[in-house]
Amino acid sequence: MATIVITPRNTSAPYVLTKTTLTTGPDTLAYVQGTSQEMDLENSSGSSVTVTLLGSTSSATLAVVGAGSLPTGGLTINAAAGKAIVVNAGTTQRINLDAIAAYLQGAVTLTSTTAGVFASVIQ
Repeated sequence: MATIVITPRNTSAPYVLTKTTLTTGPDTLAYVQGTSQEMDLENSSGSSVTVTLLGSTSSATLAVVGAGSLPTGGLTINAAAGKAIVVNAGTTQRINLDAIAAYLQGAVTLTSTTAGVFASVIQ
């Protein structure tokens, strides 16, 4: 079980990005909504990996704004299932964590289909 280290964003000088090697989980993330945190998931392996981010108190049903006529007949998502992110072999995915905040409520854990993906968070 790894805890992802958060690297403070320094806008006036270069900074060293701290990478944390994920296990198959659960690994933990200290997400703070509204702080513009961005996460990089780097997969240096030869196959695709799925990393799922899950908040312990994320709602089972969320209405999608602008989809259908709410509150009845609108499109909903199940944030309680977590947000699965596919990272193809040899690539890095950057995620704006505030954009997926509905999935990150409560204590946030990450699980990965394969150990060895690198995660880094900038705040």
